Amino acid sequence: MAWMSEPKEARGGGMLLAGSGTTHSGYSKEVCDYLATGANFTVPMMSTVVESDRLRWKHDNKYIVDRKAGEFLEGNKMLISENGSLKLTNVMKKNSGSYVPEVFDKDGAKKLIKFEVKVLCVIDPVLKPVVKPACKKPANVQFTCDVQAKQDPQQDHNFEWLMNGVLEKEKSQILTRQADQVKTDSFSCRVSNKVNSMTSAAVVQPCIEINPVLKPVVKPACKKNAIVQFTCDVQAKQTKDHNFEWLMNGVLEEEKSQILTRQADQVKTDSFSCRVSNKVNSMTSAAVVQPCIEITSFFPETLLGINTWIFVGAGGGVVLLLIIVVIVCCVRSKRSKRLQLKEEEELQLAWTNDQHQHHQHNHPQEQHPHQQSHHHHHPHKQPAGHTGPRQQRSKQQHPRNPDQPGARPLPSLPVR
Repeated sequence: MAWMSEPKEARGGGMLLAGSGTTHSGYSKEVCDYLATGANFTVPMMSTVVESDRLRWKHDNKYIVDRKAGEFLEGNKMLISENGSLKLTNVMKKNSGSYVPEVFDKDGAKKLIKFEVKVLCVIDPVLKPVVKPACKKPANVQFTCDVQAKQDPQQDHNFEWLMNGVLEKEKSQILTRQADQVKTDSFSCRVSNKVNSMTSAAVVQPCIEINPVLKPVVKPACKKNAIVQFTCDVQAKQTKDHNFEWLMNGVLEEEKSQILTRQADQVKTDSFSCRVSNKVNSMTSAAVVQPCIEITSFFPETLLGINTWIFVGAGGGVVLLLIIVVIVCCVRSKRSKRLQLKEEEELQLAWTNDQHQHHQHNHPQEQHPHQQSHHHHHPHKQPAGHTGPRQQRSKQQHPRNPDQPGARPLPSLPVR
């Protein structure tokens, strides 16, 4: 910060310095305000400026704004804010350098103003780097962090390395490791400068091939003290880079080792499988049960060489068939009885009607026998309810009342 009546030379934080640590504008890097190309920036005016004042902004040794009594002799109103600050948009590297204001009153006298020299250093932002691995002798792998940009003498890159997401101590652009020691580890690099930072995608070494895991096999073994031991056989010589998981009845267990041990009597019917994975893939074995304690049941497993459950199923089918047959027979018997009762009722009703009519015709004949011959020549009126003429009724056969002596019983119909 400084007070000035004439900005002949930058002072304070923007003081000119000599030596190897200066920018192309002659200012030290330590006092720079770094900007990325394409950014916007406002150089603040720290003193009050009125419209009648003459305002100048100098970039290094060149005036870029000159406003007098509201008119622009240099630059335009897009560069100046209401309070006189300098607005820079879409800055380029050519905009690097110092910026100093000058203020005059309406009479042309220079004003004593408070200001702070701003030194801008415009640099390109870093792009996303790419890690390029290369196999070196005898068995090394070399990772190079490619920044995809030509080295700018004014732009310094900082490098960092991450293995499996954890920061390493190396800070150089190239990282070297033993290939067999980092067979499945992933490496990425982070590049930064004064304006931004970018991290690459992770890669693994290509020098030693990583084979995918095959489907494992669980091998149970009976040990002393009623212990059963399950081993996850990965069918490979090297298991260093394999991850193991165990599942009991499909539920993940806590153990992460290749061998799992359990009390046989506590897992008598439980199933066990193992899952093996590496950086390439993952495979799960078939499930097995412990063979140390025999699982007994009330029924033998086989009968006459045939599975017992086949007999059980066949017996159940026979019982079901018998139940269906009994139900059908019951239904048919009930229906036959109902039909028989109906036919007997109809026969009883017919016999009763005939008996009644026979009684009506025979009774008058016994009281007046002399009228019988008269009836042969003179038909008389039929009684009420009679449906038609009935001649020679005395010669017809009528069913007898079963209650009278010598009467025959009604015939019974066969049961259907």
